[in-house]
Amino acid sequence: MARIPNPLLILSAVISVTLTPCSAQTCSNYKFQSGHVFESCNDLSVLDSFLHYTYDSSAGILKIAYRRTNLSPENWVAWAVNPTSSGMVGSQAIVAYPKNDGSVRAYTSPIGSYSTTLREGGLSFNVSGVSASYKNSEMVVFANLEISKIVGSDGSINTVWQDGPLSSSGNTPLSHPTTGEHVQSMSSLLLKPNR
Repeated sequence: MARIPNPLLILSAVISVTLTPCSAQTCSNYKFQSGHVFESCNDLSVLDSFLHYTYDSSAGILKIAYRRTNLSPENWVAWAVNPTSSGMVGSQAIVAYPKNDGSVRAYTSPIGSYSTTLREGGLSFNVSGVSASYKNSEMVVFANLEISKIVGSDGSINTVWQDGPLSSSGNTPLSHPTTGEHVQSMSSLLLKPNR
């Protein structure tokens, strides 16, 4: 006589398969819809962020795409290089946020103090191709940075990334939180040249 499987065992097996956590997202398997291709990428340690880049060491040009996933449309993001130290003050930032009309504003902002309002301004090095997109709770910021004069002797640069809320009008970045991951979002990036 054939044995009938226990329905509870079948149900628990289905639940077990269904609830198995997906592997964490990494940058190495990400494909840009815009067709951009980068030589290297880093899964950043905090704030659901990723950095894709290509570094042309002979020209001193760093092409980047900074991605922040799980981002509310009421938030801004920033990715920056700090030529003088490892923290926020002195950082040369690229800022982006979704606007109420569905477009995205992207611009450069030098950070001179902890009380910054991320006002638009020129950086201490040349930047071109600044743009950003926001779709499916993901912000992607693109830029080309001329960094030959600020790369360390070991081939590294200091980077900082951040996000925070927008004002109720939706067009002014407000201060970011100063606890948890928001005070851990900095690292030294060892550039891997493609030439």
